[in-house]
Amino acid sequence: MNTERDPIDKQDTLSHLQAVRDLLEQGRREDAFYRLREISHLHTDDWRLQFEFGIRYFQIGALDRAEWALRQSLSERGDNATALRYLSALLSQKGDRTAAERAARISTQINPIIPPDRHDPGRPTVLRLRSIDKSYHAITWNAEQGVNECGLRRGHFSTRALIDRESVNLYTATIFGNNLIDHEGLPPFDVIVNTVSCADLKQSALSDIQRFVDHFSNIPVINPPDRVVNTTRYDIAERLRAVDGICMPRVLKTRVNASTDELIARILDGGIEPPLIMREAGTQTGSTVALIENVEDLEKALLEFESSAEIYAIQYVDCRGSDGYFHKTRAFFVDGAFYPVANLTSDHWQIHSGDRYRVMDRLPHAQKAERAYLADPLTYLGKDNFRRLAEISQIIGLDFFGVDFTVNKNGQLVIFEANAAMRHNFDHAGNFPYTAPYLRRISNAFMSMVNCRISAAGNAIERPVQPVAGRKSAVRQ
Repeated sequence: MNTERDPIDKQDTLSHLQAVRDLLEQGRREDAFYRLREISHLHTDDWRLQFEFGIRYFQIGALDRAEWALRQSLSERGDNATALRYLSALLSQKGDRTAAERAARISTQINPIIPPDRHDPGRPTVLRLRSIDKSYHAITWNAEQGVNECGLRRGHFSTRALIDRESVNLYTATIFGNNLIDHEGLPPFDVIVNTVSCADLKQSALSDIQRFVDHFSNIPVINPPDRVVNTTRYDIAERLRAVDGICMPRVLKTRVNASTDELIARILDGGIEPPLIMREAGTQTGSTVALIENVEDLEKALLEFESSAEIYAIQYVDCRGSDGYFHKTRAFFVDGAFYPVANLTSDHWQIHSGDRYRVMDRLPHAQKAERAYLADPLTYLGKDNFRRLAEISQIIGLDFFGVDFTVNKNGQLVIFEANAAMRHNFDHAGNFPYTAPYLRRISNAFMSMVNCRISAAGNAIERPVQPVAGRKSAVRQ
């Protein structure tokens, strides 16, 4: 690469920034970094340019440079909500969660609404609701574009692969208390997508969202908060016991507010005995999950939690198949319809999508089983188990959610979890291309649901409408 370039003056800076953007779009991150490094030392007193430098460094992955530029920008213009969001993600990456949450809250107070890059008055408008309460901004990787992004973590489902940004105006609104109802930046919108998905973590946020949707009662809502609120792990376990013929492991929820002897007694008296699974409530990725083999290990595990923590004890069920491997099957329900997602095989009880590369890529029979499930889930699962899953969908009652399960050696359906806190993505479609058509069906089904909700409510756009100030602007006339 030729790094010898002509000297850059102030008048050239914007054109060089555009070149950086172009290089990033071409996937040339290293070239973009060198070009950006040539100009980012200029104009340290210009908050707009420093902000732009910070965002590009963030996308490239030069995180220290990104933080310096963003702080430089904020020193001149402290009310830049976007800069605060990105700074929050950088602070999270460094492990300073307190400072990260503070920056996120301030950002939300300044401007809780993120508009699309361009509002097209000929398209319907989707309002995506999320909550900053007990969540934090983090650095996420956009594999399609090859850049880092700033995303909100904990308690939400992602819409990146579900909502087509080219066919709707997508506004993202972050709720905190009653901050949105009278916000002057609230646009006219046709449908609300509530992405808050973890009832264990987000009870307060779901109450905030309920007040918001009640205020705009003529607007359709995907995943109404009054339904999501009843999908804690404990609630789901209790509600699904009504489904005949399934195995729903017993679940107990408790706060770590007593001695270990008392906590152990609570768990055992609740009908749960080792081996059992223990996890912190409100977590979804498996980072706090442990398999407890005996009472001695249970005592040690309880000592690891903070005294304010809420935890789950879940009865462990050995679900190894006849092949000696563990299996986890996932399905999404979109508007009441069943969509197969994955059928994973692992040599470990805690199964993750990364096991595709550690286990499944060397097991032809595992990939054959996944292909069979994706192509014909009714035959693969059997009509009785398929009917039971449909019954589960009716009981839960959400417009969009996922179910993780397996079928044991006896043909019985074993439910691991069911909630909306599952991410739809194409992360592994490149290496397992047979999954891609089925994943696209899920994306298409979600957008079809969005459009159907708009049409059914009679809120489809018939004329250009521009956003206006005030709370009445959120209702299409």
